Amino acid sequence: MSDELSLNCLIWGDEVHRSFNVKLSRTEIVDALKDAIKEKKKPYFDNVPADHLEIFRTSQRVASWPLDDEKGLIQALANDSHGRLSGRGALSAIFNRPLVPHGIHILVKPPSTSPQATISINCLVVGDTRNHIFTVDLAGTQKVSHLKDAIKEKKKPYFDNVPADHL
Repeated sequence: MSDELSLNCLIWGDEVHRSFNVKLSRTEIVDALKDAIKEKKKPYFDNVPADHLEIFRTSQRVASWPLDDEKGLIQALANDSHGRLSGRGALSAIFNRPLVPHGIHILVKPPSTSPQATISINCLVVGDTRNHIFTVDLAGTQKVSHLKDAIKEKKKPYFDNVPADHL
């Protein structure tokens, strides 16, 4: 058995023709595979730390699926159970048998959407002086209407008789 592993990888949910290959020594660990995947898929994973990638060894059925049956392979990818790999696992222990050269060996699952950043907005009511600046915190995904509601709440009772959409 060769000292080098040639692993065909696919990002979870991608079309099969977008699979890619990474080569690593069998003596490496799963964390090195994550680093290699991140490097290979630049700039796709630029804002994702390698240790946040979830990677799975595909089922034996998927790994040996015939290339001419892409529709069946997609179903098998979705339905089969795949083994999640931990960062410290040795590749030599995980891939201790010969691999089917053209099979999909690894599924890569990017982290779900990151928690949205909170933004702080400094506000000043027209006519007030600088020493009356106040801060409103909002999730980065919120809209202007949420900002208006937050301002109205923060400046109670000043805007009690003003509808938020008139601010």
